[in-house]
Amino acid sequence: MILEVATLQVHEGKEAEFETVFARASSAISTAKGYLGHELNRCLERKGHYVLLVRWESVDAHTVTFKASSEYEEFRRSIHPFYVKSPEALHYESVEGGLSESSRSTRR
Repeated sequence: MILEVATLQVHEGKEAEFETVFARASSAISTAKGYLGHELNRCLERKGHYVLLVRWESVDAHTVTFKASSEYEEFRRSIHPFYVKSPEALHYESVEGGLSESSRSTRR
């Protein structure tokens, strides 16, 4: 499993609209081949800052398969106008011994 971590900065005053549009647009990503799940998190200290976490079967499932799909274009068209700048998305893998027992039980 690969974790995509995307940092998003939304235009001030557009946060509520962004969250509504994101909820609808997320259906496009959730049907992608290799998609395992996602969550959008709002920052408490910085208004308009979000972190999007997406779990994929592989990096290629995101960067090749999803990004070449019509679903990606639909997703991008819906949410990208809200961004102050293009999001940074990086991919992570679990580190052996880096997951606590309580985290393991919530991921099952």
